[in-house]
Amino acid sequence: AEHHLSILLPEDGGKTKCIAYDCLQKGAIEKDDSLVPIVAIPSTSQAPTLTLRLLPKKLQPFATSTAQTYRRTSFSGISESAAGRLVQLAHVSSGSGLDERPDFFQGRLASAPASANTGATMPLARVPKGTYIGTVIHTIFENFDSSAVSVQNEMERLVEAHASGPTLINWHTELVDGLVLAAQTPLGPFLNEQSLASISPNDRLPELSFEMGLAHLSQNITVNQVGEVLAAMLPDGDPLVEYAQQLCGQQFKIPLAGLINGSIDAVLRIKNVHGVDQLFITDYKSNRLDIEDDEELIDAYHPNRLVHAMEHHHYPLQAILYGVAIHRFLRWKAPHLNSDNAIGGVAYFFLRGMINDASRVDEFGCPFGVFQWKAPIGLWARLSDVMSGIEHA
Repeated sequence: AEHHLSILLPEDGGKTKCIAYDCLQKGAIEKDDSLVPIVAIPSTSQAPTLTLRLLPKKLQPFATSTAQTYRRTSFSGISESAAGRLVQLAHVSSGSGLDERPDFFQGRLASAPASANTGATMPLARVPKGTYIGTVIHTIFENFDSSAVSVQNEMERLVEAHASGPTLINWHTELVDGLVLAAQTPLGPFLNEQSLASISPNDRLPELSFEMGLAHLSQNITVNQVGEVLAAMLPDGDPLVEYAQQLCGQQFKIPLAGLINGSIDAVLRIKNVHGVDQLFITDYKSNRLDIEDDEELIDAYHPNRLVHAMEHHHYPLQAILYGVAIHRFLRWKAPHLNSDNAIGGVAYFFLRGMINDASRVDEFGCPFGVFQWKAPIGLWARLSDVMSGIEHA
């Protein structure tokens, strides 16, 4: 026990053969001290022996159903199941094993040659990729103090504290320089030109964990019903239209039942152009997105290209689950608010491409490295109902 340990003992002062009396210093038990010394048992042979006598009894037949009625899952669990189902479906349809697997497994996002031109100042372009760098970056932004006098000094402090492993020990300069640029990149009109460095700590809720109830397993709610809702509600031209169709497929015939958990990297509170507070669901990504055909590595982080990266890793599904969780949280804690108005949207930050360069924006002013999306009116409420079994898609 880290903070407190309670031991229940017989009231007869130790007359009863109880193993606890062999583990404790008896003289300390009755004292008022908050700490009671515990000693190791000298040997198991000295411990009292307890013999149980089993009485013969006629066994009764087990008549209760053992059908599964409950499960617990997460976005990671769903995406892993979907990947496994895709392999099975590809194998059945092709009859020739995995050589004809869909593009999901073809390494579409394989890194370009190290000699490729970045096309811009990209300190993070060649920083090693992998789970470790992702964990480090999440930890840095979780602890990032945007109220610090110097963003440079703050990032130096955080990199020194958290990028201590052998993988990144020689990349501290690139990490600091790249994370400073990412933190100072204006996020465009969608987030009212704020940057991660300009958002007050009071307006950033990092690592928001949640447990969300789903339908009963007997209701047969599956993930592809989420895709059916998306396909029905997304307007033409929405960046997630193609992914909605993918989500409708047999690959995602995965049960949604019991509980689902998750952790949102950060929920940001930002005033829109009308001065009204809105919440933005955000996630930090350290993915390297360049491919062999890229003349300049920065091209891989154009907002239009980010849609493919989002689809490749099923991040739209992750964002949708997060959005439903925030919708339910608001419904519980602030029922006077309308989720369609309160939730400003979703923003995923591909940090390697966020370089604080005013020339690297799309036609809408969205910077390279930032994926932004606004849910259509009514989507959060309807998805919540479908996932809870109230309404079928």
